[in-house]
Amino acid sequence: MGVGLGAAARGDERSAPGAEVHLQHYGRPMTASDVDVGKYSVAVQQAEATVRRYVNHEDGVYSWPSYDRLDTGNQPDRLSDGDLLAPVLLNVKPSIRAYQGLVAKRQAIEERLRLLPHDLDLADATDDQVRDVASLYEVLDTSKIPGVQGTTLSKVLHRKRPRLVPLHDAKIRAVYVGPDAPVPFAEDRPWTEYMAVLARAMRDDLRGGTDAWSRMAGLADGLTPLRALDIMAWSISDAPDDGNDAGPEA
Repeated sequence: MGVGLGAAARGDERSAPGAEVHLQHYGRPMTASDVDVGKYSVAVQQAEATVRRYVNHEDGVYSWPSYDRLDTGNQPDRLSDGDLLAPVLLNVKPSIRAYQGLVAKRQAIEERLRLLPHDLDLADATDDQVRDVASLYEVLDTSKIPGVQGTTLSKVLHRKRPRLVPLHDAKIRAVYVGPDAPVPFAEDRPWTEYMAVLARAMRDDLRGGTDAWSRMAGLADGLTPLRALDIMAWSISDAPDDGNDAGPEA
């Protein structure tokens, strides 16, 4: 099947690079020249072309590198006020109540963040380390932060560990969750469980195409294999992205 990548648009102008990518659905045989991206397999050459267009802004204005290189003090274990507002560069606009809620939970989130190695790739993470990543979302399971779910929190946290902590939104969820995808639907699944399952699925995709994702990471200074996977998943997703903070099964 073919999926056009030029139809969707984001408030932050992170619209998908205009190209046609031919996809194999999850579970079908793939070749050595393919990489898995959630429920799809994509030809490596097409994936590299999509990521290259994105990071080079060849056919639009995208969030890379404005979001990724935003200077908020660059302390990997601390969440500055600027870090809490960084999601705006990925089309998530925290309300004042959401910002204040994140400030109130900042110390608890930082305690979890300090458990994570600074230079660990998700592909190399153990199951215990994946659970540590997922534990960042415990604040959403134990108490409510007004206007904040996993999408906002992931876009706060990814910049602190860009090799390890996945981004999440409705478009990523549409590629990774469902009856024909690696992550099955489950009612009332807590955020910590959901993010652990999602991170393991992404880890499998990165491990399955280690050389290819490493080459794609080399297309731009500071780009990581995980961010390249995010760009590719976002680009092939057919879900709308209206900037709402997506829940795990919404």
